[in-house]
Amino acid sequence: MIFDQLQNADLYRGLDPRLARGLELLADGQICQRAEGRYELDGPRLVAIVQQYMTKPLAQAAFETHQRYTDIQYVVSGSELMGYGPVAEMTVREAYNPQRDVAFHDGTGRGFVRAEPGTFAIFYPHEAHAPSLAVDQPALVRKVVLKVALG
Repeated sequence: MIFDQLQNADLYRGLDPRLARGLELLADGQICQRAEGRYELDGPRLVAIVQQYMTKPLAQAAFETHQRYTDIQYVVSGSELMGYGPVAEMTVREAYNPQRDVAFHDGTGRGFVRAEPGTFAIFYPHEAHAPSLAVDQPALVRKVVLKVALG
């Protein structure tokens, strides 16, 4: 997992060209202004999901993993907690669904980060993550999740 401020995105430019492109799009800000929905930015290789929702209580945390995509999760407004931990330390709650590219896991994870406007997290397939969690009480969050195809 990588967790940082968008102003530091250049530090991660060399990791992968699609990750770099996704971070550039976030820095540009236009994708953050779009209506809620799913947008293909480079066909299925780079997809943006613009979301707005109420965060949920920590007791409802659900760890998820993906096999075909790395996630870049960027908070536009509001704040939330994101849990993280190695998938090897989790047990499968819901087996991998290839149509949705997601599996759900039970576990406690390694900790939580507080994501606020201007912060992003990158989650790779071996990293379980539990997004959309309330900091103190449920609150409205606007977020862009970029799905970056592997390979």
